[in-house]
Amino acid sequence: MVTILLMFIVMVMFPGNIELLPSDLPKNANIDSILKIKNNNYILDINLSNILKNDIEHAAADLLKEQNSFLNKSLVENHIYQVVEISSNSISLIDKTIYDSTGKSNVFDIYNFSDKFEKSIFVDSLLKYSNGTFDLYSK
Repeated sequence: MVTILLMFIVMVMFPGNIELLPSDLPKNANIDSILKIKNNNYILDINLSNILKNDIEHAAADLLKEQNSFLNKSLVENHIYQVVEISSNSISLIDKTIYDSTGKSNVFDIYNFSDKFEKSIFVDSLLKYSNGTFDLYSK
């Protein structure tokens, strides 16, 4: 949390973009690196970079736990779900069982979706939710 606050303070105090050439960067700098200036050169702040990396990993893990908890409470056993969107890191589903009877359904974004469907699902594919997992469904 301290890292996020520090980054916020820096962004507020020094708004705008800083453009750097690759030659300006330390050789071991990555996309998630924190740099500081020493003797008019950018150097990698390994400690802050590691803190930021850990903070991001913990925040992502917490969000995933929260999402899984929400899904476990929201997904209904033996309901049919329709894929409405597929992105590189998630799929979006609607509860077709509820939609067919009410004309309304929440959209569920699932980020840790099973790799077993990687090449077998498409937009409009139907999935049945049973025993905590999804399986392809055909009418």
